[in-house]
Amino acid sequence: MAAMKYSLVKNKSKDYGLAAVYNNLGGILSLINEWESAQKYYLKALLEYEKLKDTTRMLTVYFNIAFVYSDMDEWNKSYAQMHKSVQLIRGSGNKSQNVTACSRLATICFKTGRPEEGLNYLKKADSLLHYSSNSIDLTYYHHAFGEYYRYRNDWPKAIDQHKMAYQYAMIWGDPYYLAEEPNEIGRDYLRYGRYDSAEIYFKKSLNIANRFNYKPKVLLALSSLSELEEAKGNIIKAYEYKTKQALYADSL
Repeated sequence: MAAMKYSLVKNKSKDYGLAAVYNNLGGILSLINEWESAQKYYLKALLEYEKLKDTTRMLTVYFNIAFVYSDMDEWNKSYAQMHKSVQLIRGSGNKSQNVTACSRLATICFKTGRPEEGLNYLKKADSLLHYSSNSIDLTYYHHAFGEYYRYRNDWPKAIDQHKMAYQYAMIWGDPYYLAEEPNEIGRDYLRYGRYDSAEIYFKKSLNIANRFNYKPKVLLALSSLSELEEAKGNIIKAYEYKTKQALYADSL
């Protein structure tokens, strides 16, 4: 994402450009699993935006840091950072982004055993939905509802919501959710006992993750395929996928 252009009033253009560079470096490093370095640059960006008192972009950086922790499978740390992000929505000038932040925090709440809090943030996202201006908001929104129905073990509704999220992800072209949603759909089918459908979506997730070289999602897809084979009783094949996962992780 290119650095945003600003006027030279109060010499802010240089400051904003530097903050944007730090934020973008964080994003690039997170894609190649350089998570500690990604966090370092996100924190540098955060300091610059704090100096500028730019609440909208501070919200974005906290959001990005939360994603690093989710890629690391450290969901409680992800919750802490996303909570900071959502606390800033009142002062944010990007109302569309606020839908995304609330939806993402709802997802994290369901993953970390905070269902009542998650439902509250889903309601908040609902109340902001009329501000939505692009398909990425709707990707996060439907993904969050998929997580809600998964928490309730309502697999048909979870599948429907995750499939809707996938449709919007394809419109937006976001690599994270292009790889994420097929895996989540596969996990819904796995829990529902539809193993053939689960395999189709897990392999789709793996193919997309490899195409975009999105390493965290490659690891996740291989883990999911191993879990599927174990559920089917194919222990040898499950072990093969686990071995591929371990070899891939070692190569990073």
